[in-house]
Amino acid sequence: MEIKSLSLDGAATIALPWIYLFHRFLTWFLLEDMIEVATKGEAMSGKIVRAEVDFGDKKIKFEGPKEFVEEMVANYTIASKSQGKLSGDQYSTGGAIVAGPSSERDLISMKRPHGHHETVAVLAFALTESGTSVFTEEDIRRAYIRAGVRPPKVVAQALRDAKNKYEFVELAGERGRYRLTNHGDRVVRFDLPRPRSD
Repeated sequence: MEIKSLSLDGAATIALPWIYLFHRFLTWFLLEDMIEVATKGEAMSGKIVRAEVDFGDKKIKFEGPKEFVEEMVANYTIASKSQGKLSGDQYSTGGAIVAGPSSERDLISMKRPHGHHETVAVLAFALTESGTSVFTEEDIRRAYIRAGVRPPKVVAQALRDAKNKYEFVELAGERGRYRLTNHGDRVVRFDLPRPRSD
């Protein structure tokens, strides 16, 4: 005796009776095992507890045993206090960089970068502060010209060096788009201009 069945791709296949019975037994066995584990879990933990943590405009929901939910809520409330980002203009420099045609020029003269990798970081900082957090190679080339600094022959190579060797910039999603990293921001804010060794 042969049993016809349908496979997952919809093609008719012929299965032996013992394969069919094995499949039915395995399905039943696994289903019974899952029901048993679920009922044991509920019996051991008592009630299922639900909690919700707000991260400004985002919400995280937890559901499970009381101990698990309490632990997750404690972890996320501590994380939200220490790692939560401030909103608005609290990260700005308070108007140190004025948007305009000479802002990059003033910043370059104030920070005195050495090499194209530092110049890219300073110009990326200027672009970020003026509201362009994601920029392209062409944006950096124009910033070089506005700053009165001769751009490198291959701006893409200067961006790659700033990204790969010094980690001042990083890719921002798609290819050819960059953003200033936290490390690059700190270098420009606090480490430049570098002390001269006369």
